[in-house]
Amino acid sequence: MRNLDISPLSPLCGLQHPVAKLVEGFISVQDNWKVDEYFRDRTTVFYDNTNVSIEGTFAVDEIDFNSQRPSTSPVRLLSLKPNYFRGFRRLDSAIDLDGNLVVVDGRNSSGKTSLAEAIEWLLTGQLVRRKLGDAKELADCVANRFRPEDEKTWVEATFTNSEGCYCFKRELLADYNSTNSSLCSSQLYLNSELVSNDCLVSKLFSSVPPLLMQHTIQRFVHDSPSKRRDYFERLLKIDDVTELISRAVVGDDGLRNFQREGGGNLIIRWSELKEMINFDSSLLNATQEKSDALDDVLKTIADEEFLMLDSGELSSAIAAVQEIQQRARGTTFPLLERLRPQRSIDISAQNILSTDEHRTRMEKLQNSESKLRTLQSSEATISEAESAISQALEELKAAGLLEDAPEQICPLCEYQKTPTLTSARISTISQWSKVREALSSAELEFQTAQKQVFQAIAELGKIRSQLIPNPLSEDDWNSVEANQLNPQVEQLKAVHANVNKELARFDKLHLELSNQRNMDTPYSLLCPKFDALLDSSQDIEQRAREYADSFGAFEDALSEIAKSDQEYAKRELWLEVADGKADLLLDLRWEKAKKRAQRELEGIRDSLIQYRHEYLESKRAEFNKLMTNIWSTLREDRFSSFKQLAIPTPRGKGYPVKIEVKAQLDDGNRQHEVDALSVMSESQINVIGIAAFIARSEILGHGCLVMDDPVQSMDDEHFRTFANGLLNHLLGYQFQTIILTHNDLFARDISHSHCDKEDYVTLKIVHSRRDGIKITQGNRRVAERLKIAERLGEDGQLKEAWKFVRLAIERLYTVVMIKHGPDSFDPRSFKSQTAESMWKSGVSEIFEKLVPCCVSEMDEILGFTAAGAHDTPERGKTDLQQSVNFIRPLLSELRVGG
Repeated sequence: MRNLDISPLSPLCGLQHPVAKLVEGFISVQDNWKVDEYFRDRTTVFYDNTNVSIEGTFAVDEIDFNSQRPSTSPVRLLSLKPNYFRGFRRLDSAIDLDGNLVVVDGRNSSGKTSLAEAIEWLLTGQLVRRKLGDAKELADCVANRFRPEDEKTWVEATFTNSEGCYCFKRELLADYNSTNSSLCSSQLYLNSELVSNDCLVSKLFSSVPPLLMQHTIQRFVHDSPSKRRDYFERLLKIDDVTELISRAVVGDDGLRNFQREGGGNLIIRWSELKEMINFDSSLLNATQEKSDALDDVLKTIADEEFLMLDSGELSSAIAAVQEIQQRARGTTFPLLERLRPQRSIDISAQNILSTDEHRTRMEKLQNSESKLRTLQSSEATISEAESAISQALEELKAAGLLEDAPEQICPLCEYQKTPTLTSARISTISQWSKVREALSSAELEFQTAQKQVFQAIAELGKIRSQLIPNPLSEDDWNSVEANQLNPQVEQLKAVHANVNKELARFDKLHLELSNQRNMDTPYSLLCPKFDALLDSSQDIEQRAREYADSFGAFEDALSEIAKSDQEYAKRELWLEVADGKADLLLDLRWEKAKKRAQRELEGIRDSLIQYRHEYLESKRAEFNKLMTNIWSTLREDRFSSFKQLAIPTPRGKGYPVKIEVKAQLDDGNRQHEVDALSVMSESQINVIGIAAFIARSEILGHGCLVMDDPVQSMDDEHFRTFANGLLNHLLGYQFQTIILTHNDLFARDISHSHCDKEDYVTLKIVHSRRDGIKITQGNRRVAERLKIAERLGEDGQLKEAWKFVRLAIERLYTVVMIKHGPDSFDPRSFKSQTAESMWKSGVSEIFEKLVPCCVSEMDEILGFTAAGAHDTPERGKTDLQQSVNFIRPLLSELRVGG
């Protein structure tokens, strides 16, 4: 995921414009971002709502390019401890760097570069000097050559900012070897926890080391215009915008990759059909997404291209064209219609093949037969005479000749005077009639159930023959010449024979059951065969699908051969489009939405290109202003001076950024802008490099700057402007500034310019053959020299101790003269810096005015310091300590920092 805090794209995320979604998607994905998801989303918007307007541009001039700053809190470097790194061996304690202005000075080859590279290696894990130098000469250049086997090479440092304190430690795993491509390997720890190698510089310094090395000062100017932009990469961060511009493209060819979900094929067929027809294509382009208009176009094609004048409705035209195609295929292969399934496996066919309803019919037949047999048994117990009497009784009831009396004389037996029809007798005779009626109903129910069973048998047989045509004879197959279709014919023949073979049992059972249709077949004989028929029918659907697939593949192959006839191919293509008209309408609508999304994206890219230009210009102006300020602080050249950074309009693939450094030539009458490298001196080039480094650090919000011998190639005059003007500028920006220098005059200029700064620290770097590099407390300030004198006195080295007391007095007098003395005082003059000379030149008057009681004592102490250099012995330890104690409070009484 890209760092939104420092990306120039971040202001675009807040816009009420589709570009915000484009940018957010791009930022959220690391390397494999594609425009596809955004483009499909925008296409969907236009597809779902045709009234949405295209928003192809956004207002660049409303965006504040400088609103985004790195979120890193300014950092201070508190301490540093190298261990067997380059010239360092083991240090007893970490180097204390806790000061606003820290100056580390020492002679050449004393280890300043090792100290600077210890910071560089800790921050980055690499050394730029190794990259720029000869690989063989700088092989194994990280670890100290005298490192014991049980020791490791590492550099540890403590940093602090408003968010907390951080202890980073980098440990060497493998040093550089002698090949140009080799890198040294290391591990980085944060508070003893292993972290990524770039964690320190990315977490605390916005991924840019705040370090200016001797060998990189001129790099910015001497690099090519294209490479210069790398120096400001974290500031420009323009690659994000450039990458987005280059990748946020969907050309006309790319539109094919964005098919409608579930569609897309019909629009391709539609395009192919339009290329094949002969009449005016303007009619085709007028279809838009309207169903009626598309119907009219398709019917017109059928009428005009296929000579189907006035085909009627589109459905009629489709049926007619299908019939033409079918005849054409049949001409090529005469057996085609005999082999064609008469129906497909649809819901209706699946319902017929379902055994549940058929078994229910069989259960009904079983129940009706059982009921019939029971009634037949009951009816057999009734004689013919009883049946006649029962029928006579029903006729008497119908004629109304029976009374309701419980006992009566039968109208047929009136010659008898005794009652012959009792209630019991009538009930008995009525049951004979009901049995006969129930038997008649059961016979009808049985016949109906039996009819339904045989109807099911017929349905199963019919659908089997509809789904899978009956086998053909060998003579039938041999009657046609398949030619180039031979493989497909043989495959269809094999499948056809196989599926019929698999259904042979069903066919046999079906034939047997069909022949029993007109016979009074009892359930006991019909049921087992019908169950077996249902069981074997379970294979029909599977075999039918198998055959349908084979026949479909065969007909497709046949159709491909028939397509060699262009007219056939045209009709086939028309059928595909017409059958899928509903999908084609959706595809046409989708195509229109894609075009709208494409136009919107083109407008957004144009705005992004303009945005990129404006952003570059704003950064250039910001760099230019800061660098000009710093240049003016260090130089006052008139004939040739730094003019500006220039960024020509990016052109070419990838819109490469080139940063040009321009100088201005002035002869008093005319001015010319030229490339700085062609006219500037080495000293001027150094100043430009320093200005670029500081300007970059100011913009990134660094809190700490480390500069290794920044005044190389400068003269004495520019030492002063650097020490006084530039360092005051940096301290005013709240930079912690760490300066490494071998130039004693430059170090003294700094000490003179910042003698009153409370948080000014001086350190001395020395290198010994036995102990390697050592960093000691500096000896430029009064307090530092007094402290050294005390330590030497404790060790019994009184002669050296009194020497540092004298140096302390001379430093005291120097800073007093700088602050309170005349402007003519020159602290650089060694003649002026002798205690006696300064005392006579004005220090005595300042003391008389500010601390009059101390005049005689200072004169006496100065005498003590001279004794050790002559025949008279040096004063003792008591006098030494009393002298130190007397001088130390004078700093505050004289209101000087020392």
